[in-house]
Amino acid sequence: MMKRLIRPVSLLALVLLLASCAGKSSEQVARNLWQGWEESDLLMQPDYPDAVPVLLVHGWNGDEFTWPNAKRLLAMEKRLGRDIYYFNYRTGALPNRYPPLEAMEEHLERYLKSFPGQVDIVAHSMGGLLVRQYLSHHAGNNVRRLLLLSVPHFGTSAASLLSELASVTATGNVQAQEIQPGSDFLWHLNSLDGSELDGIQVLNAYAISKHTLRGDLVVDPVSAWLPWAPNVVVTGDHSTLPRELDRLPFI
Repeated sequence: MMKRLIRPVSLLALVLLLASCAGKSSEQVARNLWQGWEESDLLMQPDYPDAVPVLLVHGWNGDEFTWPNAKRLLAMEKRLGRDIYYFNYRTGALPNRYPPLEAMEEHLERYLKSFPGQVDIVAHSMGGLLVRQYLSHHAGNNVRRLLLLSVPHFGTSAASLLSELASVTATGNVQAQEIQPGSDFLWHLNSLDGSELDGIQVLNAYAISKHTLRGDLVVDPVSAWLPWAPNVVVTGDHSTLPRELDRLPFI
């Protein structure tokens, strides 16, 4: 049954990809792809070894495309005089495929240890919960500053829906189970009353809109508000904050 569901979805994704390329020659598409890959490769190279680097941690079902494109991030690097790196981890919509955040925090720990000094982290959505989970178990960390963007600190109903859809399998989607409202994972994390953030400069940002269908339809402002840090509000939706990172006035 799952294979029957995946094939139409994969076909739809292929159709959308082909449609996005309509009107472009194959050479132009190839050039754009290569340019994007080259810029991403340049971004991941150290250019400012003496400055505190910035680490971008995406959310559920995210990757490097969560953020501004590599060309804009390279310009941001030059403006700040600091290296910017992606931290990607296994996450997605399919059930029974992706490890819990407790396992991902050890992956983050190994990555952070590769830096000789302090780091600043920008985390979006579930990525913010991953970082908070990591900090709760690693008091001797090297995180200096933490910028949280549209993080479901108290859960998201979208995860509840995903968890319900994934329940057709024996294990379901563990990550979705962890970030739904009232989960044991969130209860234990928030029972720390923000103590995991002690010693770190934290800013929490989330999006709102006067129009119901234009706001953050993934994370409610009540859930995105963090009691243990300064909060800032930006007009937009769930993807506005990470994709416009280089254009946010408070950065």
